Amino acid sequence: MYKKTFVFACLTTMWIASANIADASLVLVLRDFDSPDPPRQVVVIDNKVAGDTVGGWTATVTDANMTLGSAVFNANFGQFSTVNVTAQSKPELPLNEMDLGGIVSTQQSDTRMLTIFALDINFVGAGEEFRTETGGTNDGLFYTETFLNNRNTYNTSNFSGISFSPEFTPADSPFSWSETKTVTHGSPFALGVQAQLQFNSPGTTSFDTNLKQLSAVPEPTAALVWSVLAGVGLVVRRRR
Repeated sequence: MYKKTFVFACLTTMWIASANIADASLVLVLRDFDSPDPPRQVVVIDNKVAGDTVGGWTATVTDANMTLGSAVFNANFGQFSTVNVTAQSKPELPLNEMDLGGIVSTQQSDTRMLTIFALDINFVGAGEEFRTETGGTNDGLFYTETFLNNRNTYNTSNFSGISFSPEFTPADSPFSWSETKTVTHGSPFALGVQAQLQFNSPGTTSFDTNLKQLSAVPEPTAALVWSVLAGVGLVVRRRR
């Protein structure tokens, strides 16, 4: 059914060394491939209004949830009567984690395809194990993918796959699947989560896909900072 590629076509020394950089913005994109070329597209940027830009992406609608780390689209979209989708990332989620989930419905009797993806940059941490988990119910075909970008950009051509789920049919509903993969990467890096849905008749699909770095090992700089702080604390205690 689908070609399994990413189809989408940016303080203090201690804080910088040990935490995610908060000025990066989560980007949520929906593409309706049954619309005239180019595909109909909606772009939501976390905590931004229509017209705002980040990393080459321009928001076409205002984020429906002005909570930092959560981008929401909740409206009709093309031939889909219900599209309620939420993407989450830092600082809403702990550590290096992204989540993409929602409910999509159509009343159309012919084939309809929808691609939904989210991406964010400036994740830090040297751990190489990444776990992808997905689950939901579906009246059509569904599969999901997760990605990593070593160049730490919003440019989708720089992303490479972490995990690709099986393709789930209505006979598989409710479905669930998980996979842990080892991925060598630099730091900082970008992450992406994508879901692809196809309906051949009226129906509803609900899903949730989560991508998590299992062990976000601190960068050497961070470890050094904390070691120095611990040493300072030890000296202070001894002097007391």
